[in-house]
Amino acid sequence: MSRFTPVLSCFFGILTLSVGCTAKTTSDSGAHSPDSAAMAEPEAGSGSIAIRFAIDGDLAESMDVSPTGMFLGEIYDAEDVSAIGPADGAIPLEALSISMNLEVDGSPSGILYTSGVLDPEQVTVLGTLDVDESGGASGGDPVTLPGVNTFTVYSDLTEEVVVEFTLGYPG
Repeated sequence: MSRFTPVLSCFFGILTLSVGCTAKTTSDSGAHSPDSAAMAEPEAGSGSIAIRFAIDGDLAESMDVSPTGMFLGEIYDAEDVSAIGPADGAIPLEALSISMNLEVDGSPSGILYTSGVLDPEQVTVLGTLDVDESGGASGGDPVTLPGVNTFTVYSDLTEEVVVEFTLGYPG
């Protein structure tokens, strides 16, 4: 069982949140083709994601401390994640530990992490911003939710995504 399952099980049924990510696709070389508008949609799967982070402005303002700390999270195959978190026995594709200092106005950070090649067509990024340095999710730490943080991976491309913290861990 993932360390995030209890966090997400508290919020079963919350899928009405809007997806607020902005995606920018580049080739692995970073070059854009002048004919890119005429190109067909890239195939899904076997690509990477370049992750930026943002926190909901209202959540940031409600916090007693600044949204600064270590992101402790994981990237999962989206098929292994439901509204309440990863399925029992789900194996993370990558584990993440990323230091960050987020803007309280909700604007996204720069790219803080680029994954290795991910084979699933869609991935979900789950985790917590450990603002109190407790080593995991604890009362008030911002957390990510599955419905907001699921992204398509495109073959041979790096997809720029924004992982959003939309909820504080209760406690």
